[in-house]
Amino acid sequence: MKLGLAKRRAEKAGKARLADLLHDAATRTERAIGSLRDFARGVHPPLLEAEGIIAALASQVRRLPIRVTVHAPGIARYPQAVETAVYFCVLEALQNVVKHAHASFAYVSLRNTGAGVTFEVSDDGIGFEPGSQQSGSGLANLADRVDALDGNLEVVTAPGRGTTIRGEIPVPTMEAAP
Repeated sequence: MKLGLAKRRAEKAGKARLADLLHDAATRTERAIGSLRDFARGVHPPLLEAEGIIAALASQVRRLPIRVTVHAPGIARYPQAVETAVYFCVLEALQNVVKHAHASFAYVSLRNTGAGVTFEVSDDGIGFEPGSQQSGSGLANLADRVDALDGNLEVVTAPGRGTTIRGEIPVPTMEAAP
């Protein structure tokens, strides 16, 4: 909405090039937020099923309006429930970064611990006071997904210090999924 308002002000001021850039930024932002909302609602992407977490995440982070680095050494295929939970938790966390953090970048780390899979999403944003009203349904959704698989979720944040969301989901046997 603010980009739309800025575009209209630029048009009124006769700054057509700036207005065009603002229109493009608004369009791209809408598209990225729409993509994240679709996936956060639980639409199971075929790429996740066919190629796994890394390929599916890579496809989504390219669409985001901020720079995102994904580091995932040793990540293999896991049972569908685990891959789905990790994928949607990371996307939900990234949606929170885009929507609330005012961050310039995010860092995603996935690790095989031998007993399970851990994910971590960190940003350089504004952070928030733990327990404040800013922690809404996004964090509750993450906690529910992780808890459903007997995992753990931790949120580390403070005003002015960014946010890190860490989750661990156990995998009963670490053999690759079919």
